[in-house]
Amino acid sequence: MKYTLVAALLLFTLLSNKSYAEVAEPEYDEISVFLNVNLLGGGEIPAVIRGDEIYLPIIDLFNFLKIKANYSSGIDSISGFFVNQKNTYFIERQNSRITYEGKVYQIKPLDFIKTESNLYLKSTDFTDIFGLECHFNFKNLSVQLKSKIELPAIREMRLEQMRANLGRLKGDFTADTVIKRRYPFLHFGAADWSLNATEQNNGSYSDRLNLGLGGVLAGGELNSTINYGNYQPFMEKQQFYLWRYANNEDNVVRQIMVGKISTSSISTLYNPVVGLQITNAPTYYRKSFGTYTLSNYTKPGWIVELYVNNTLIDYVKADASGFFTFHIPLIYGSTVVTLRYYGPYGEEQSTTKSISIPFNFLPAKEFEYKISSGMVENDNKSLFSQAKINYGLSNRITVGTGFEYFSALTKDPLMPFINTSIRISPNLLFTGEYIMGIRANGVLSYHTESNFQIDLNYSKYNVDQQAVKNNYTEERKISMSVPFKLFSISAFTKLIINQNIIQSPNYQSADPSQISIFPLNISNFTNAEWLISANYKGINANLTTLIYSMPGSSPYANTNLSISLLLPKGTSISPQIRYDYYLGKISSAKFILEKHISKHGVINLSVEQNFTNNANYCQFGYKHDFSFAHVGLSTYHTGNITSFSQSANGSIISESKSKYNDFNASANVGRGGIIFAPFLDINGNGIRDNNEPRVSGLNIHVNGGGIIKNRKDTTIIISGLEPYTNYFVEFNANSFENISWKLNKQKFSVAIDPNQLKYIEIPVSIVGEISGMVYMKDSGKVTSFGRIKVNIYNHDYVLVATVLSESDGFFNYLGLMPGSYIAKIDQAQMNNLKLTPSSAIPFVIKGKLEGDVVDNLKFIITNK
Repeated sequence: MKYTLVAALLLFTLLSNKSYAEVAEPEYDEISVFLNVNLLGGGEIPAVIRGDEIYLPIIDLFNFLKIKANYSSGIDSISGFFVNQKNTYFIERQNSRITYEGKVYQIKPLDFIKTESNLYLKSTDFTDIFGLECHFNFKNLSVQLKSKIELPAIREMRLEQMRANLGRLKGDFTADTVIKRRYPFLHFGAADWSLNATEQNNGSYSDRLNLGLGGVLAGGELNSTINYGNYQPFMEKQQFYLWRYANNEDNVVRQIMVGKISTSSISTLYNPVVGLQITNAPTYYRKSFGTYTLSNYTKPGWIVELYVNNTLIDYVKADASGFFTFHIPLIYGSTVVTLRYYGPYGEEQSTTKSISIPFNFLPAKEFEYKISSGMVENDNKSLFSQAKINYGLSNRITVGTGFEYFSALTKDPLMPFINTSIRISPNLLFTGEYIMGIRANGVLSYHTESNFQIDLNYSKYNVDQQAVKNNYTEERKISMSVPFKLFSISAFTKLIINQNIIQSPNYQSADPSQISIFPLNISNFTNAEWLISANYKGINANLTTLIYSMPGSSPYANTNLSISLLLPKGTSISPQIRYDYYLGKISSAKFILEKHISKHGVINLSVEQNFTNNANYCQFGYKHDFSFAHVGLSTYHTGNITSFSQSANGSIISESKSKYNDFNASANVGRGGIIFAPFLDINGNGIRDNNEPRVSGLNIHVNGGGIIKNRKDTTIIISGLEPYTNYFVEFNANSFENISWKLNKQKFSVAIDPNQLKYIEIPVSIVGEISGMVYMKDSGKVTSFGRIKVNIYNHDYVLVATVLSESDGFFNYLGLMPGSYIAKIDQAQMNNLKLTPSSAIPFVIKGKLEGDVVDNLKFIITNK
């Protein structure tokens, strides 16, 4: 009886332990899943399924995402840092806890699963602790991973892409096909238009029309703009037209411009210049060797693109107050800097006048010139001429000279000048200029690897000079900027102090006691601006303080605070407040609300109260982005005045060969594009014949522009490209639905023509496939034979391919153009192995649309 009781207790204990084990460690299945990471791609990784939950391997996942992971010998603990070296983590399986960013997360023991080779963590823990959202699809055994922060693998891929783009800009790209410039005599390519109408309740109204036309005349780019408004008479000087011929391969004259030319004049010109400009400066981007910080303001939330010599360098989004900053590459030669502004409702603006880089360097022993001459459209039709030459003494020193002539000046109409730019050290730059009888100025710029930059500007004007229209004779300016990080807040600060000194001859007074002992009256005007811009988890704040100091009055100062906050469902709010130190109170407050009500529609509301004059302002608007145009409606109210505005803008582009005409919302005058037309090249001559159909499915990659696939005729249109620039296009040869369709050339370098859509036909070859077996016959026994080379020759007995048989004797090759071929065992290999192959096998690949397959090739090898 006693033994029976003991046996029963043992049996009960075993059953209890088994039951407990089943509860503590439920069964699971080890599988492979496809991990797909947004912006990165995917791959196969192991995983564990327990019930309805998926567990992912910590080490494999972190290695895939390039997250630092060190693990113990038994894989019971894993440590490292997440994205940032300060964000350390420590994973402990035995204690069932994870320490991340100094915070301890106590998790359930069942959230870990340990196998012989991996430590798995429940997917929800990756989401809750590390912010890695893992969505498991049981049907196709895939995991979609998303992260709100930029993961190291994505950052590495982005940096590699940026380096690749920079290399392409420098010409470090090997193309198998080069499409050069075309110079038609007459061609119409694009038109931009915009309409604006405003009516007020007091009966006044204004209408404005802008029409831009772009084409080609005598091989050169011809752009014109017609501006009309009912509030002023139609005048020629308010219109724009320019013909430009550019050829970067001509070292003597690379650009010729006729019309309303852009001049970097010394004299202050209030009217455009109509004339001729010639230069040997190229239109393309030259190699950079440093940076120059550019800061400016636009409207809050606008996207700003930076172009240097017609090449897109960078883009940023303006903060809550409209502030933005760039680090402009300092490049050799003439630098044309263009800023393009894109509003959230389809607005588009550009400027090149107010932006300039004072440093102008040239490579050693390189000479560059620019000659401009014409007539100023003022009342006197004054003559204007300017000639500039620059020479690179070395890679560190560039010198220049020239002159400017302006007939409207009664004193010193001819102004000779000299200038120089010196790279004192890699981080210290100096430029100086002296204009006889006008001014002397210099700029000293210093920046560090931490992006701290300080600029010192000084200008001295002759008191009685007439060329530059300003009321001061001396200007002193200092600018300092530096980015910094405080905890998790990314910030940027900039301080600008500008002092203008006015010197005027002392007036003659009848009272001798009132005559100053100084020959000049001197007044100092000083203003300062201090900016702090910060960003934290989608919240952007901007604090700007302005101080003005004038003689005989107390300094005036105010501080403006702007905050931009992104809310769910496409909503953003931006409160702003201004404090006036002179009045000792808040002078104004403003609130802006934007809401996306559809994919292409946005409403906006802004309310402002000015406490100084007790005035209030209210504005409400709606803008919609159609595929053919941007349209907008808005109303504005202040006091007793209410105004209503309507606006619309769009563009038309045309290409005659493909009969392509498109109405779209983007500006196209002065830009170019490409139309790719893939077709099945049945006869393999590279030219589209009447019986050769178009094909769809071709995927491409290009560094710029917008890609549109036309489903009607299978063409691919890329528009909005900068002219006189080589764009590099890569085709995905495996994107067709039929594996027998291949591209012989996959990398194109295309020179963009202004105001033209370049039509390029892409031949798609139809390739055939062969397959067969290799056997070994020895002593009457036939067996499969692997690792044998099979050579394929064309009808001229030229080797076109070599394939190696598999371990079971099977061989296969896809990629033969239609024609006659011969398949033969490699004789050199046979001689080395002392074997005798069977005779060569002729075969024919037919030109079928779906591709031809020859699958009955058989070789028998015998022992010598």
